[in-house]
Amino acid sequence: MKNKAGFTLVEIIATIVLMGIIGLFSSMFLNSGVKNFLFSRTNSQTALKTSIALNRIGLELRQINYLQSQTNVYITYNNNSTSLPGPRILSFGSGDTIILSVDGSDYTLLDNISSPTLSLTWDDLDNDGNNDNISSIEIGFNVDINGVFKRFSTKIYPR
Repeated sequence: MKNKAGFTLVEIIATIVLMGIIGLFSSMFLNSGVKNFLFSRTNSQTALKTSIALNRIGLELRQINYLQSQTNVYITYNNNSTSLPGPRILSFGSGDTIILSVDGSDYTLLDNISSPTLSLTWDDLDNDGNNDNISSIEIGFNVDINGVFKRFSTKIYPR
């Protein structure tokens, strides 16, 4: 009998099974890595959007000079800044967005929020015997980050 070179059927089947097992574990490893990357990216983007919205709210309300009206869902005001002229409204929209209205145009600052709060603290800052000056404005809300709600808030002290 001649010595024939080649693989037997058992060797080929064993190789295919081993390649399948290696492929299965490799795909599970890559899948978890991709999921973690997407989760991390969403968290980072949401935190950045929230930070930008809070910075804009601070910029808007720090220069406030005239308060027209206020409730726990909106504040209508004017400010001292020449770069931010005209009447402005900061509101919580339908409860899931923060909206800045300037001269009748609405701009969404942040969406996917819940439990918004808006409160003003009045004090006698000009020593005239009346608590008619805004000493601080506090804004807070929850943001949905991948199904988990995180609380964000800021306290603004108008100049």
